[in-house]
Amino acid sequence: MVGERKGQDRPAWAALTALLVLGALPGAVMLFTAAAPVDPNDMPDPLREWLESVSVYQAIVWLAGIAFALWFVWKKGWRLFVRGAKSVVRVAELAEKFSGLPEFMAEQRTVNKRHDEYHERLSRTVDEVLKETRPNSGSTLRDDLSTTNATTKLLAHRMARIETALGLDPSADMEEDT
Repeated sequence: MVGERKGQDRPAWAALTALLVLGALPGAVMLFTAAAPVDPNDMPDPLREWLESVSVYQAIVWLAGIAFALWFVWKKGWRLFVRGAKSVVRVAELAEKFSGLPEFMAEQRTVNKRHDEYHERLSRTVDEVLKETRPNSGSTLRDDLSTTNATTKLLAHRMARIETALGLDPSADMEEDT
């Protein structure tokens, strides 16, 4: 049945319309030429030569091709055109985003300079700390720590000798401390 399903009757209607147009076209061409006779001498030479070289069937094929192209653009091509337009808009938005890139890069250079300065300060601080923790025979924290450890060991030995001299057990103090 015609009209029940939209998807199935369109090709049939398109074929029927094409047959009607192709069947009526030669009659319309004859009617038009009979109604408006044109003197071949009034036409420019290239147009007259072209019209003489084209047969009626070639004209029908060309008109059918043009009709099909118009139908295709109307039914199918519009979606492609809309997609293409959306793509162009996306590309334009992307280009607009990139237009702000030079200012962003200038800001990033400023931020990078600040980070570099901060990094330099941190690096100097770390270098100072490392300098203080490496022994250099005298004035560093490492030297002070080594001296303190040596003095503590010396005092521990002296204390052990004093406890032994007094008759106390130096190992008992060690057990109480732990």
